[in-house]
Order: sequence, then C-alpha cells, then structure tokens
Amino acid sequence: AGTWGPCSASCGDGVMERTVQCVGGESNRCSGDAMPSTTKVCSNPSCRLPSSCLDIQSTNGPIQDSEHFLSVQGKAL
Repeated sequence: AGTWGPCSASCGDGVMERTVQCVGGESNRCSGDAMPSTTKVCSNPSCRLPSSCLDIQSTNGPIQDSEHFLSVQGKAL
C-alpha cells in the first residue's frame, strides 16, 4: 500500500486516499477482503467562522463603513 495523500479538507472532516495493489500470488489476484483500504476519514480542526465585525476586520483589514454582504459557507448573511 502507498502512503496516505493529503486530507481533502483544510478544516473539518475530509478524506485521505492511497494506492493499493496486490503483488505476487496467482495471476496477481487477491480478494477484496485481503486488500487494505484505499480511503480513510481525516479530521482537521474545525473551521472557525467569524462571530463579529471585529473578527472580519482582523482577518480582512479595515473596511469602509457602508452596507456589506457577507457569505459564510455559501450562504449570504
């Protein structure tokens, strides 16, 4: 089995993948039960969402006063 690849998510739950192949034996065949898994779940720290305007300003820098639209996880607030 190959080494695990990177987690598909930078934060929260994702999936890691690796290559697996059978070597040796008759006709290089092996049962699925004997093969190690090609994927596994990985967990990184949860994504921290902004909870205030101050949080947004500390990440994005000062923003001029006016009406602004905020998108959090694809939802407009």
